[in-house]
Amino acid sequence: MPNLKLKINRSSFASTSITWGLGLVLVLDGAASTHTVSVIQQLRRRSILLRLLRTHTSTTSSTSSSDNHTNSTTSNSGTQRQKKINKEMVVVENDTSKDHHLIPDIISNPISTKLQQVIHSHSSSSGGWGKCWDEGIIPWDLGQPTPIMVHLHQTGALAKGRALVPGSGSGHDVVAIACSERYVVGVDISETAIRKAIELSSSLPNAGYFTFLKADFFAWHPTELFDLILDYTFFCAIEPDMRSAWASQMQALLKPGGELITLMFPISDHVGGPPYKVSVADYEEVLHPMGFRAISVVENELAVGPRRGREKLGRWKKVASQSSL
Repeated sequence: MPNLKLKINRSSFASTSITWGLGLVLVLDGAASTHTVSVIQQLRRRSILLRLLRTHTSTTSSTSSSDNHTNSTTSNSGTQRQKKINKEMVVVENDTSKDHHLIPDIISNPISTKLQQVIHSHSSSSGGWGKCWDEGIIPWDLGQPTPIMVHLHQTGALAKGRALVPGSGSGHDVVAIACSERYVVGVDISETAIRKAIELSSSLPNAGYFTFLKADFFAWHPTELFDLILDYTFFCAIEPDMRSAWASQMQALLKPGGELITLMFPISDHVGGPPYKVSVADYEEVLHPMGFRAISVVENELAVGPRRGREKLGRWKKVASQSSL
């Protein structure tokens, strides 16, 4: 791929040079602005989309030249295509993890400060989050699938059936784990986020296995329950006094015996938010009364950049049989 160099000069910093080649290299002289991070995120998202589409095009071309293959061969081709899609996602994951300095510290940086100002300036949290998406103040967005989610999917460690990602944002995790054996629903309160997720993913090979809905998670009542729910940067985004309601809704949406996966972040002692500090005890306090038991709680060894050492992977089983649906 030919190099693409983008040069930006702004009063907030002396110069920014971004080179696109085999990897992404960022050199900052001075403090990065919100605009800079937005550009980086757009470039990263474009990289993921181009890689996935390139894989799909290559596979489709190969398949079209073999019209006389048996149904078994066609089935195997579909399987190989899914494997290639997953492989490309890992390439993206590994490339960007090398450049972990590109990922802002979600707790302490100027963008996070701006995020908190916007959220607290609105009377409703929905209005605040919508404003953040409208203005591109989204420091929690990695611009790629969460590495541990890709890993769990590829190793067959995720439940099949129906899956839910609340606060799905740009939809990277939704797309990463969607497949013929798992239909994934991404829910977000921001119309801008939903629109962005659809734009990024509607033409992907596995687009038939996921959907995005604009809805308030706490007031949402779908007609079908889920086998799996993934929570990442959602629990820490809500006000701490809403955590009991969060657990209650998780219990209501999950099938008996279903699994809730929580990426517990940020495990720290900072004051204020969002993101608000969390601990394993915080999850236990609200999940245990709802009939959840912990299967495992471990360090997330695949946590990105500044989140390493402050993030745990929790897996919870719903053992109670009651549900509000």
